[in-house]
Amino acid sequence: MTGNRESRGGKIAACGQERGGRMREEQIRQQTDVELSVKERLCFAFGDLGYQCVFFWVSSFLMIFYTDVFIIPASAVSVLMLVVRLYDAVNDPIIGSMMDRTHGRMGRYRPWILAGGLGLLVSVVFMFWAHPDWSDGGKILYMYVTYIVVVTFSTMFYMAYMALNGCISTNSMERARASSWRMVMSYAGMLAVGYAAPYMIGSLGGGNAVYGYLASVLVCGIVAVPLILATGLGTHEVVCSRGTGERIPMRQQWNALLKNRPMLILLVCMTAHGVQMNGRMTVATYYCTYIGTGAAVLAIFNLLNSLAAVAGCVAAPWLFRVTGHKGRASSAVLFICALAMAGQYFTTPPGIPFYLLVTVTGFCYGAFSSLMFSMIPDAVDYAQAEYGVRVDGFLNAVASFGFKAGGAVGTSLIGLVLSLCGYVAGGQQSAACMNAINLMMTVLPGLLCLLAALCLLGYTLDRKKQNEIIGKLVERDVLR
Repeated sequence: MTGNRESRGGKIAACGQERGGRMREEQIRQQTDVELSVKERLCFAFGDLGYQCVFFWVSSFLMIFYTDVFIIPASAVSVLMLVVRLYDAVNDPIIGSMMDRTHGRMGRYRPWILAGGLGLLVSVVFMFWAHPDWSDGGKILYMYVTYIVVVTFSTMFYMAYMALNGCISTNSMERARASSWRMVMSYAGMLAVGYAAPYMIGSLGGGNAVYGYLASVLVCGIVAVPLILATGLGTHEVVCSRGTGERIPMRQQWNALLKNRPMLILLVCMTAHGVQMNGRMTVATYYCTYIGTGAAVLAIFNLLNSLAAVAGCVAAPWLFRVTGHKGRASSAVLFICALAMAGQYFTTPPGIPFYLLVTVTGFCYGAFSSLMFSMIPDAVDYAQAEYGVRVDGFLNAVASFGFKAGGAVGTSLIGLVLSLCGYVAGGQQSAACMNAINLMMTVLPGLLCLLAALCLLGYTLDRKKQNEIIGKLVERDVLR
């Protein structure tokens, strides 16, 4: 009799533990598998809008500002772009690891968003404060110091912002929606600044480009302040690993990358995307100025590209819903983008064929960017399920490293090619220089899109696989 009672008692205890485990799993799912409200999505998305209000000046206007306003030789600017952007890429994993060890009332990433975002706004204003009457040595020193400060603050903000996307929900579709809203705001910022910038420089500067650039960037920085604050203060981190705040050995962090096939594929794609996107955004100013008819073509180009990109961002969650596979959806839009870019080589702006192809590439950019940024958190989940370590900051930093390293190569090559072709600032360009600008704007970025599209065919994390991964993490009780 005593043995039977003990047996029944053991079964009751086991049932109670099982019931408690199921309740714990359900509680974790309710806390982490959340659907964001409209307010929360807006607060999350406003961060990229604020970022683009100031950083779009860096990505699109900095080189021509240095060569034509600050009057710095194109060869010196080319070296700067390579050196500083490589520094920017290398510091990403370091700062990302520091973020993963942060632990406080605001979470791991939001303090970095606030500090990095506000510091970025101030430093970009100093970056665009030209001193053309200084000596070449003084100008180059100022250029290096301000650029290093800017990219450091940019890393602090954007690494944390990328990592935040994986911490607002474990739901893959919700991450895709949040990424879509974010990229809509990002391209809205590019649209607003890209379209208004040529007119702002002229009107605010009264015909003086030195004052025009400084005043324009200052105005955009003031607009960005409440947007950065909205993201830092209006979002919530609901997904984090147990043990947050503890030091994660670098060997485990690198294992989470090097043994992570989905993340390695994304790294290759981010690098190729960095080369072609940053390079294309930089050369677009030269392309519209010398092959097109100047500021009017540049304004229309930026307008159409951004509007189409917004449409692509909106369509991205639908593409995921239809295919159930972010990798295949991304690959398809990149194939289309490559064809459209190649076609632009045979058109001349302004003209309807050129603007139609610009619209197609802009749509593909938007859809791909939204899907890509929502795939990185899924790869973070995969690493945690397979290797037992969650490093949102580190893996997002590695993805950013690829994008920035690619951007460093892309922009520096543009400066080098322009220098070799005999580019004359503000003057008549040779036929060889014009053809080089055209190739760097069309065919070459198209080939890189094709490379990324082929790589994404090997991406294996579809909707079913991602749901299985989240189920494993919940069962192991490693999320809270």
